Amino acid sequence: MNTSILAFLTALPFVASSAFAAGATDILETDVRFAKLYVPGGLTATQASERTRTTSPTLRARRHASAGAEAKVDEVRSNFVPRLSGTGRYTRLSPINQPPLSFGSGDGSLVVINRKVDQAGPVLASDSLFAVPVQSFSFPVFLNQWSFGGTLAIPLTDYFMRYGDAIEATSGAFEAAKLELEGAAKKADYDARTAYYQYIRAEAQKLIATQALEAAEGHQGDARVAFQAGFVSKADVLRAESAVLQVRLFLERATNTVDLAGEALRTLMHTPGAAVTIGENVLDELPRGDEDTPLDALAAEALRERPEARGIAVGMRSAEHQRGLARAGYFPRLDLVGNGAYQNPNQRIIPQKDEFVFTWDASVVASWSPTDAFGASAQSTQAESKRLELEAQRDALADGLRLEVTQAKSSLLEARTNLETTKLGLTSATESYRVRREAFRAGKATLVEVDDAGTDLTRARLEFIDANVSLRVATLRLGYACGRGPSR
Repeated sequence: MNTSILAFLTALPFVASSAFAAGATDILETDVRFAKLYVPGGLTATQASERTRTTSPTLRARRHASAGAEAKVDEVRSNFVPRLSGTGRYTRLSPINQPPLSFGSGDGSLVVINRKVDQAGPVLASDSLFAVPVQSFSFPVFLNQWSFGGTLAIPLTDYFMRYGDAIEATSGAFEAAKLELEGAAKKADYDARTAYYQYIRAEAQKLIATQALEAAEGHQGDARVAFQAGFVSKADVLRAESAVLQVRLFLERATNTVDLAGEALRTLMHTPGAAVTIGENVLDELPRGDEDTPLDALAAEALRERPEARGIAVGMRSAEHQRGLARAGYFPRLDLVGNGAYQNPNQRIIPQKDEFVFTWDASVVASWSPTDAFGASAQSTQAESKRLELEAQRDALADGLRLEVTQAKSSLLEARTNLETTKLGLTSATESYRVRREAFRAGKATLVEVDDAGTDLTRARLEFIDANVSLRVATLRLGYACGRGPSR
């Protein structure tokens, strides 16, 4: 509970006395009054959490980031699909004068001798002689060029040396994005439930402040009547009037706290202006949970379940696959490439013809760049350094989580003990007030004694309600420290 409120209540002198004020509220009815804050079917901590997680902009951003990371995995997977590409082209050539090619003798005939080309000497009678007229021809020129082609490239070595590591490395980023989403969901759940219990705490303080004001005003009236009858001094009347002013200030502060806590809760749930009804009675007994669970077991659970711890493990695996992917740059590549061409005229046809002809080719291409090894070595070193960095972060996180769990468990044990203490203190303060009030009625106690007993009882009730809320918050804190909570 707020220390300023405790300090204020310690010095707060007032009393509720139905024996002196008609219609004044008996301070012993605080439990009944608080029960009225509970509305069956009202908002519960679970509902506040669900509403917050549904409307959280942070969670919405994480969901989109997770979807983008998943798409990145699909993109990397598509890079290893055999690449099929196609082209189409039309070209218009400018006209040219193509000179004809001719062969033959100058006098219009050509003597062809059926002997070897390098055989020299005079013409023999056994030689065959043929008279060939002069011949000439020219290559056709086609001004319209049409070409349609396709290429299929299959990265053979990538399937064995890169595919697995590339997919695993990218999947690690996707898994990390999902863990960030899970962590954001658990944080939203923790914040919403904590805000809900803080709102209940504020409403309870306002309730008790309202009741204290009723009691103080009743006591003020009693003091005035007693002063007129000569039973008390003027100082007692002034004291009662001062108490009323102090309690009104307390009520004003409590009201402001309720407004602030309510606005904080509505902001998390994104329900501006909506009325908040309490559907959970924090005075109901909360059974023991992890108070008796060994610290080592809780720390191990935190290291196993906390999204940030699991994210580091995913990052280490991803870095290892990144290293394997970089090492593939040390080795040659082997690709299978096939091309198809449907052209008019087709460049492989001599002489060219004005018609479409389909041709194809297939190749096995081996390529290797020794200088790529330098870059691959640097990338491999970077990946290994990243893995070692994450390993150190994991060890540091383990220490931090153990300390966080230790503090959360200590808070839970303290909250449980505080609840038992305040319960006993409330019983004692209730009985003390009853005894002092009856003694005052019998003329055996003074107003000051009743005032002090009433102040102690009011403080005891505030502390009891605060202890119930604190126990729930401490339980929630330990669960969050151990990585529990909704995953979405």
